[in-house]
Amino acid sequence: MVKADMPQAVGGYLSEIMRLELTKFLGRQPYERADEEVNHRNGSYPRRFTLKGIGEIPVLVPRDRKGEYQTRVIPKSKQYEDELRQDIAVMFLSGNKRI
Repeated sequence: MVKADMPQAVGGYLSEIMRLELTKFLGRQPYERADEEVNHRNGSYPRRFTLKGIGEIPVLVPRDRKGEYQTRVIPKSKQYEDELRQDIAVMFLSGNKRI
């Protein structure tokens, strides 16, 4: 049961980190307005990322209106972490067809 709940918990944790990262990037809290015309939050989009030992996790990546925010938590174009990619490459090179 713990293993089934782990991807959701990790996904929620990573989503919260990215939300806080966007807060720091924008320089203000959610719903807090600035005097001058500045960048604002613009919702989030769902994404899946695969972690070694945990599996596929669902995350919500926040975004800004100007599209300037880039999270450092999950690389933009990657679907799984580098350690998992290395393990798959080693299995392929060793002739193991069961991935």
